[in-house]
Amino acid sequence: MTGRWHLNFTLSVLLLLVVLPTDASAAPSGAVGEDDVRCVRELKQSIGDPDGRLDWNFSNTTAGFYCSGANAPDLSGNSLSGSIPSALCDWLPYLVKLDLSGNRFSGPIPPELSNCSFLNSLDLSSNDLSGQIPSSLSRLDRLKNLSLSHNHLSGEIPASLSSSFPSSVFEGNDGLCGHPVSSRCGSRSLTRTGLIIVIAAGVFGAIASLVLAYFIWRCYFSSDTKQKKTSHAASGEEGRLWATRLWASHNRMVSVSLFQKPIVKVKLADLLKATGDFHSDHIVVAGSSRVGTAYKAVLPLMAPLSR
Repeated sequence: MTGRWHLNFTLSVLLLLVVLPTDASAAPSGAVGEDDVRCVRELKQSIGDPDGRLDWNFSNTTAGFYCSGANAPDLSGNSLSGSIPSALCDWLPYLVKLDLSGNRFSGPIPPELSNCSFLNSLDLSSNDLSGQIPSSLSRLDRLKNLSLSHNHLSGEIPASLSSSFPSSVFEGNDGLCGHPVSSRCGSRSLTRTGLIIVIAAGVFGAIASLVLAYFIWRCYFSSDTKQKKTSHAASGEEGRLWATRLWASHNRMVSVSLFQKPIVKVKLADLLKATGDFHSDHIVVAGSSRVGTAYKAVLPLMAPLSR
């Protein structure tokens, strides 16, 4: 009963808090009355009320009931949903205290709340609010009490708010960072960004390595093939040159006596003396890659010998 009475009283404050004397001759009463309740009607239409807690009647168009008189609405614990209206301060320009705690409001905190220049108490705790804390809230010079705890807020806490309010104001928001909470800004996002960079670099590096290995293999294979072809060509050319040398030196060939008995020892000194230290005049067959150079030598008490 007490909670229901408190809610009804709060709703009465929104509609009937201030009764201002009006001059009936100033404007038609119906038109003025419609302007009086329009802001509260728009406020109700902008938020969700699944439990029908806001049982407001807008049939009264009596002049003199102004939204500007509602300066401390308490809508806490009513399971209200939706987003906080960005035009709230246009509808209730003289707000001093706003308590929307214990509901299911979602979405970001509207930066336009900074237009409530008379606000000195703001409680948005225990909702489903997300996004960053608007830095524009620092323009609320009269704000003395603030509670944003137990939401889904993220990002860096504005410096002006972090220096003015304790950590309990921001607790229960795992995504918040900076003073006065313990989480450092940039560490989490840096880790995610770093992970993305590492993965991208790894994939790029692997692709680059494969491409480089392929080109190296192609270059090596191509070079090896060319070398083999060149080697085969050179071998054929060398064979032809050897045959040519052998044919050209045919006239210089001399007969070599067959040994009846194997030579037991031939000293190097005897060979050097017999060939004139391997002088070119004693060459029988010029050297090549296939056959070494042959020299004619006459050893003492022996038949002519080719070496």
